[in-house]
Amino acid sequence: EVRSDKDGTLLQTLRGHTASVAALAVGLDGTLYSGSYDDTIRVWSGETGARIRTLRGHRQGVDALVVNETHLFSGAGDGTIRAWQCSTGNCVHVFKDARVLALALGNHDQLYSCTEEGELRVWSTTDFTLLRILDFDTGSSLAVAKNGTLFSGLRTIRVWSGTDGALLQTLREGHTGWVTSLVCAPNGMMFSGSCDGAIQVWLGGEPTSLGQVVSSGEKNPLLVFTRSGHLWVADYHNSSIQIY
Repeated sequence: EVRSDKDGTLLQTLRGHTASVAALAVGLDGTLYSGSYDDTIRVWSGETGARIRTLRGHRQGVDALVVNETHLFSGAGDGTIRAWQCSTGNCVHVFKDARVLALALGNHDQLYSCTEEGELRVWSTTDFTLLRILDFDTGSSLAVAKNGTLFSGLRTIRVWSGTDGALLQTLREGHTGWVTSLVCAPNGMMFSGSCDGAIQVWLGGEPTSLGQVVSSGEKNPLLVFTRSGHLWVADYHNSSIQIY
């Protein structure tokens, strides 16, 4: 469901998945991608909401999605990351990994994957090779700032060096529940969603909480930024999407 952020009016319902939606991504052209525990990825028109295609290949639920100019990357419980060509929907590469909890795109054509085994793997998005593995703390969400700083969310939000994986800071204030989603905005701010139903805004360069600016009312919000600068808030349980 797509609802207005002003009065909650239902604007549109996108139907197709047969299980909970666990991941969202929005392409530079406005195309919406949704990943579900029905093991599929649905591709939707950002203008009309029409379903463009369904991507099949994962053998377990899709937990993470990120997209760049040419490829969509999906991580799932089957221990793989798949690279899909945006223009055709063809799967062009399969990365072998442990169960992928979160994905993020970094600088210099890099893809970060966070696994339940506590490793952060860095992949090339051009030739799909594994560049390095960093010791890490597992997280259910992951985001990368413009300067390469990494943010991971679980019980708290942690800030890591994108170079060597060193822990730089732990943000303990703000949420009272588990952090389920992180996203870095183009202006340097970082947004965090939690199962406490709140969305917090942090200064990306110096992560200091600006307080609760949005109370989504959703108990497991998924966050994604669009090219136009809007923050999309989706919910794992009731499949609603609000736009801010």
